[in-house]
Amino acid sequence: MRKWATIGLREFKMMMKEKSFIMVLIFEILLVSSSAFLSVGYGVITSPESSDLLKGARNVIYAGLVTNSRRELAVPLQQSGIAYFNYDSVTDAENDLRNGILDTVISGNLNLRVDPSVITVYLPTNTPKVGLTRLALKRFFLNVEDRLRRVKMAIYSPGLKLLTYDDTTNDADPANFEVFLIFTIPLLFFMPTIMAGSLVIDSLTEDMESGRILNLLAAPISYTSLLAGKLAASFLATIPHCILWLIALSFTQYPLENPIGILIAFTVYTTFFIVAGALISLHFRKNRPSQMAYTLISVASIILLSPTVNFSQELILFSPAHVYTNLALGASITGFLPQLAAVILLDGLVVAVLVLHSRKLQIY
Repeated sequence: MRKWATIGLREFKMMMKEKSFIMVLIFEILLVSSSAFLSVGYGVITSPESSDLLKGARNVIYAGLVTNSRRELAVPLQQSGIAYFNYDSVTDAENDLRNGILDTVISGNLNLRVDPSVITVYLPTNTPKVGLTRLALKRFFLNVEDRLRRVKMAIYSPGLKLLTYDDTTNDADPANFEVFLIFTIPLLFFMPTIMAGSLVIDSLTEDMESGRILNLLAAPISYTSLLAGKLAASFLATIPHCILWLIALSFTQYPLENPIGILIAFTVYTTFFIVAGALISLHFRKNRPSQMAYTLISVASIILLSPTVNFSQELILFSPAHVYTNLALGASITGFLPQLAAVILLDGLVVAVLVLHSRKLQIY
């Protein structure tokens, strides 16, 4: 057996004992098991009209109602869990809003048969209930929209009937399934990728800080074999990690449609973070600054490609989360060749830089 392989097996055994490796496994198990719980909050934020959280709530949000259409607005308000009080003028309602008696003021008239109807909402900006108030108001306007739609259908399409049916082909909860795809799957396969680079950093910096690297290099072992062994150990600890999750998820109610594509993407991303971890270690030679720099790179790689912060659709398309989610839905790996090709080119760049800087081990 070659020397780098021997080193790799030794490092692999040590990596299996690392606390970070065990903690990631525990976190991933909790992540899979908590998808149903996470879907509750996700559903309320993105689609409160489909959430049961506010359906049974009464007298939670207090609104001042200034309107001549009390009859038309009463039912949508009640359905939204909004307790309302009638006012004759907006001025009186605004005074109670400023005094904290009301959470919001709704002003305007609603005519279900004549367009347009204008409703104005007043919201405070310095109360802790603003978020909940906005959710209730969103439900209110959706209820109003539903009533308007039904009236318009009755007027313009009296013969039109809408059929309702239950889809029994899939027992999975849609909210859970959506969270599983856009949150659980990307994190489940991105966490081991980031962990792989961290393991390489721990392995290299531990040898450097303890001085053991001098003994290793004094033996008939080249610095190339030493570095290759540590990189191989990280791959050995990470790739089976991905394969085990692919197998485990195949037995759940959310099987992944393209596991081979996910494995290929996982390998490409993991290569970058492993080599980047080694390169950072050779630069700083100490664990703490190396891990700090690596954490910044890892977090930046997630945040900068996140739909919540970037301003370009092209960046979203290059997000690992976008790639993993679509592959889980059965998309072909060929549809993501530009994304993977960009990462492969980045892999080649960091490998070339690592080869140039790896001689620091020899002159340590």
